[in-house]
Amino acid sequence: MKIFNKKIPKLFIGIVFTLLLLLVAVQFWEYLPYQQTAARQIKRMLQDYNLEVTSLDLLRLNKSELIIDNIHLGKNAEFKIGKLRVDYALPRINSVNLEDITTQIYQKDQSFVIAGLEDLATGGEGTANQKYFPQSMHIKNMNISSQQADWSVVAKLDADFVQKAKDHWQGKIIAPKLILASKDNTLPTLQVMTDITWLNNIISADISAYNQQKTYQLNMQLVVPLQKPNTGNISLQKMQFPWGGGIISLKKVMIPLKSTKPVQLDILLERVDLAQLFLLLGEGKVKATGSISGLLPIIYYPDGKVTLQQGTAAALSAGIISISPDLLPGENAQLQMARKTLENFHYTKLNISVSSNQQNKSTIQLKLEGKNPDAFEGRLVNLNVNLTGDILSLIQQSILPLNDFKKILQLKGNP
Repeated sequence: MKIFNKKIPKLFIGIVFTLLLLLVAVQFWEYLPYQQTAARQIKRMLQDYNLEVTSLDLLRLNKSELIIDNIHLGKNAEFKIGKLRVDYALPRINSVNLEDITTQIYQKDQSFVIAGLEDLATGGEGTANQKYFPQSMHIKNMNISSQQADWSVVAKLDADFVQKAKDHWQGKIIAPKLILASKDNTLPTLQVMTDITWLNNIISADISAYNQQKTYQLNMQLVVPLQKPNTGNISLQKMQFPWGGGIISLKKVMIPLKSTKPVQLDILLERVDLAQLFLLLGEGKVKATGSISGLLPIIYYPDGKVTLQQGTAAALSAGIISISPDLLPGENAQLQMARKTLENFHYTKLNISVSSNQQNKSTIQLKLEGKNPDAFEGRLVNLNVNLTGDILSLIQQSILPLNDFKKILQLKGNP
């Protein structure tokens, strides 16, 4: 399955190459008295790339400047550009400026498709020919939205790209407002900044995202060789978000975009509230006070399967835990004493060990030190308690958004 959309750079080249053709046409059209004639020729050139033009207002076309307003592409004008301005000194394109772009991205046959550009034909395969690129490109007020079965995104962004040398481009994309939601979670509005370098047909993007309070933070680098995009990777430097009254984060890790080997991800728990944790795991049958910190190592497989290795966590201070008797079945005297003791157990130490077996069934073991002041004269005891809980589903649904991110990356691009 393809991972990176090879057609994106070709799409870029196709549009810019079309602009180059327009500039050559300037030599002929600027002397004609009717701008409508020139506009028809521009539409015809765009149609050569299978771009259906439903609206286009040519404002200026001369030896140094091209200005077009209200460009609508697609049968229902799904791709809109409010203003396009190209500055040039033939045969060189100095700058391309685009303003007020509106578009949608949707999924079709396991592919991401840009509405209005579905049938774009750029022609040619292989390495991008940057001789047709402008010296700089500037995008202002681009609005992108996408609604998928499991997630949706709405973003507004500005972008600037500058050619530094042959086969070397640098750019910055700023999205001051990005809203990402899944069927299980809606993130707060994020600000996203991306520094992009295109050098020798390798695209690298340093991406950072955070909310206003900085409780959500993401720093990563995406590297994609254009000729072999499946050999690219994600270098995750920092990822954290609030969960369970505390913070969940991932240790630094390198994740191949496509790999046949599993990847280990280490999830760090910081000051997670026990009451909220056991509410999700124990279905209300375990109640506790206090907070824990620890480490949950998981193995992420290429097919999306997740398994949990031996994870540990410990309470940061003393607290109280109460476990429903029906979670400790059995009739021997030792179990009866344990059930009574755990009705109101004041712990001084609490350690949790979690793991999963080959059938992905989770085991949770509690090691407790403390006493029940209402039973057995308040004697100090040590207890080991084994519980069951669907902690893997909890990880996948609540504290592993990277799982969805990988699914998004693994969708192939336009065929």
